[in-house]
Amino acid sequence: MRKLLLWPFGILYGSIASLIRKYAEIKGRNTPSVFTVVVGNLAIGGTGKTPLIIQLTEVFLRKGLSVAVLSRGYGRKTKGFYALHENSIAAEVGEEPLEIYKRTKVPVYVCEDRLEGIKKMTGKVDILLLDDGFQHLPLKAHFTIILDNCKKPFYKNAVLPAGTLREFPSVLKEANALVFTKTQPSFNYDEGFAKARHYTKHVFTSTYHTTHENLDLSKNYILISAVANNKALEQALKTFRVIKHFSYLDHYSFTSKDHKDWSKLATENNAEIITTGKDQSKINREWLDERLSINVVHSKHHFEKGGFASLIQLILTTKQNAQL
Repeated sequence: MRKLLLWPFGILYGSIASLIRKYAEIKGRNTPSVFTVVVGNLAIGGTGKTPLIIQLTEVFLRKGLSVAVLSRGYGRKTKGFYALHENSIAAEVGEEPLEIYKRTKVPVYVCEDRLEGIKKMTGKVDILLLDDGFQHLPLKAHFTIILDNCKKPFYKNAVLPAGTLREFPSVLKEANALVFTKTQPSFNYDEGFAKARHYTKHVFTSTYHTTHENLDLSKNYILISAVANNKALEQALKTFRVIKHFSYLDHYSFTSKDHKDWSKLATENNAEIITTGKDQSKINREWLDERLSINVVHSKHHFEKGGFASLIQLILTTKQNAQL
């Protein structure tokens, strides 16, 4: 009933978004001189953009290509252009850019205005990856990847506020590839591919895995997370002895009291901490009991049916055709 009542507002929201996009096209969108790949989504919420950017970066580096990443820096307390460095903190640059920088060591920049950010980047790169730039309309990327969570695929969703879509699904025609992420056995592949191919020819699927090779089944742990889907993370670690999950809203900033609560429970139960890559950057070791160990788990896409290699080749072919 709630969705039905909000449906007219979703139509209004989507219509306004369509007009804004059309106005941007009339005004003229800028394609940068550096080959740009946008990793974005149509819906709000977690689809796995950061893990995919890290995986793409790692593959391009192995192929001898230079890579940089540009992000808005969502959740940071600063504005304008920043180039990340070894002493950057999440409050200055955002959690996801900091995680990307620490894991890949490639140049990472944040700037609300992506075109301005590109102008201020230092040095030339072969490929620039843009985190969540699909709705940044002044910029027109060379290649766009849209991630869509199969738990609520775009064709079973609705535009805000009736659903979680930022725009009507028709904008997917601007995507070079669409990836249904976090697929489950219940996902109807035939239906999903058929719906997606109304808009884009290249459709992929990926399952989502959490790495935990360094965890020990015999140890006690407390789990700390402030991500889009805390329950999914908890489920991924269900085989381990997690005595408590401290679960917070996405992008929540941990306080000194939070640290004291974790330390107290962990020391009382001889437990270690498990947290995510992006949450690790917000943990202040000085506020924790110095005896506590922190274990970091990361999420990773596993493309099905050789999809990742096909996606990489598609990007490189587009780059070659662009003569950049």
